[in-house]
Amino acid sequence: MSNPKPTMVDVAKAAGVGVATVDRVINGRAPVSRKTRERVYLAAADLGLVIKESIKKNDSHGRQPSVGSAAALKRIAIVLQSHNPPFYASVTHALTAAAKAHQAVADEVAIVQIDGMRPEEVADTLLAFGEQGVDAIAVVAADHPIVSQAVAQLAAKGVRTYALMSDLTAPERAGYVGLDNRKVGRTAGWAMAHLSRRVGKVATLMGDHRLLCQEYSEIGFRSYFRENFVDYQIIGPVPNLEGSESAYSVTCQLLEEHADLVGLYINSGGVDGVVRALRERARDRQLVTICHEVTDATRSALIDGVIQMVVAHPLEQMARTLIETLLEDSPGNARQWVLPFSILTAENL
Repeated sequence: MSNPKPTMVDVAKAAGVGVATVDRVINGRAPVSRKTRERVYLAAADLGLVIKESIKKNDSHGRQPSVGSAAALKRIAIVLQSHNPPFYASVTHALTAAAKAHQAVADEVAIVQIDGMRPEEVADTLLAFGEQGVDAIAVVAADHPIVSQAVAQLAAKGVRTYALMSDLTAPERAGYVGLDNRKVGRTAGWAMAHLSRRVGKVATLMGDHRLLCQEYSEIGFRSYFRENFVDYQIIGPVPNLEGSESAYSVTCQLLEEHADLVGLYINSGGVDGVVRALRERARDRQLVTICHEVTDATRSALIDGVIQMVVAHPLEQMARTLIETLLEDSPGNARQWVLPFSILTAENL
């Protein structure tokens, strides 16, 4: 007795995909990524199901390939940092949603988190993606010669690298998607000066001077006071190493050493440690505290009055802009996509 002809259910099980996906591949009902199509083809071949060569040569709608069709699908990679888990979890969520909305033209979107404070690891990760044949890469990284060298090597292979949220000075970088961080810092300075109830010392906390987003915002913050409120004394920038415990210790030390401290500006990670120190030791100090990005810690601190203002990236807009940029990537002059930033207080959460 001969074996029954394999069904789409059999192929779906063998390929590890849904029956609907197999149907789209075989009957060309909707776009399917190249990687998934190949899995279906292999599973069908193993089961003895013959798929016409005319279907394999055409895209998933049965038409000849065109720009934006399945045959023109791109592989992209996004390298994020791991030092601020709550924030980068939100970034990853936004990027994943944006990538899903563009799955018809995205063969693969790889999103990884690494220790962005180590340029060697960033460079190794970028070059590894280059070896895997990605078409374009976005990265959040410190501006370091090792990273610049990796960007140059990728450019020589035709892989274009975009700076995300923190710009890079590598001449070969393909573009930047993020905020005008100097303007962010000046806005934080304006708010600090106008919210403070008295003149005194203002401390700035940073994570890494080589992260240009932090360097530029700190420069902007300081320049605003230098131009408009010279009676304030700016302390720092004080390194907090982007960690909760280190930021907690630094903040406790600042509160102990400077009785006339009137404000804190944190343009890096570790904000939950700062908030913990302020809750424990500065409830009656009437400090003005301004930080970056919305997380559970900053949201609750805004509501409690421990933090007065948060400057934040428009994550959904940023994610859409980045994914579209990577998928539409083409040779040309480096471009910038400067996004508007959000200002949040307890009143507009």
